[in-house]
Amino acid sequence: MCVVVLRRRRSTAILKLQFLYFIGIWRLWQLGRGTLQRAMRATAALLLAAPAAANLRGSQVRLAVARQPRDTCPCGDACGPCATPAPTPAPTPAPTLPPKCSVDLDLLFVLDASKSITQDSWTVDLSATQQIADAFNFGCKDDPKVGGAQAEMGIIEFATQSNVEQPLTCDKATFLATLQGLKQPCPSGDSSCHGWTYTGDALEQAHTVLSTTSRPAGVKVAIVITDGVPCTPDSPMSGATTCRSIIADPVPDKAQAAKARQMATTLKGEGVTVVTIAVGDFGTYGTKFIDDISSTPSSKYVFNPSTWKDLPQSIQSILDSICPADVVAAPSPPAGCPCGDACPACPTPAPTPVPTPAGL
Repeated sequence: MCVVVLRRRRSTAILKLQFLYFIGIWRLWQLGRGTLQRAMRATAALLLAAPAAANLRGSQVRLAVARQPRDTCPCGDACGPCATPAPTPAPTPAPTLPPKCSVDLDLLFVLDASKSITQDSWTVDLSATQQIADAFNFGCKDDPKVGGAQAEMGIIEFATQSNVEQPLTCDKATFLATLQGLKQPCPSGDSSCHGWTYTGDALEQAHTVLSTTSRPAGVKVAIVITDGVPCTPDSPMSGATTCRSIIADPVPDKAQAAKARQMATTLKGEGVTVVTIAVGDFGTYGTKFIDDISSTPSSKYVFNPSTWKDLPQSIQSILDSICPADVVAAPSPPAGCPCGDACPACPTPAPTPVPTPAGL
């Protein structure tokens, strides 16, 4: 009986041990499976995160490169888009020195004030005249310290009538005051009057002024500024032979054109340089007339700006044509002759002696 009880107890204990063993094995398997799953999930997460991390590192590298501050933007992207650097300014050219002739300069402006010139164009005309005048030194006497003679200037204004508005003067203030006070006798748009273009009469008056009041020796120049061919009421008012600029190729008035050519020939024969500034399109007949009254070559003494606004661009070339190349300003006197031409001829400096060789 005792043996049976012992055997039953032993069997029960063995069963309990076996149960616990299997429970333990099952728990270990459960724990192992959870660990394996966690490991697999962690591995998968790492595998998925690796490309993103690589991309992040690349972006950080690119961002670091992009954030390198540029020379013109010291704070990099923090200061927003960099402004386009300003272009390097071109160096300011040295001012052109006024042309100086080594002899006296008598300059007479012959200004067309006819009705075809608008008020704006007339203003440009006067401004260009002043720019030319400002380029020279006014004066009645030679000044060796300046480097040559000085200029005197006058003004003739013409339309239907021709008038000496300013006789030749060496007083710059007087000349500019007269110039700034000039008015057209018959302004553009005024229907109560007519302002024709009597170019022949104007050149006749220019000859009178220069032949009677200019200085005997020196450069004499007449600058004619006009916007059209000679035109009078005696010419046809319409048709192919009209002198008016209503057609592309106006024909100069015969009487005034002939007189202008004659007086220009006389002026040039007496040594006067005739410079013509013909503003606008003169056509075939007009261009031939302008060439005829101007000094030669026409490439040097005729200027043809397309409009009055283009006139200022020609001023430097006009200045270059006024003073002939063979009478440009004499060079400055040497240091040994401080008063220039007022001094007698400078003595030739004695030659420097050759040093005696040592030992002789």
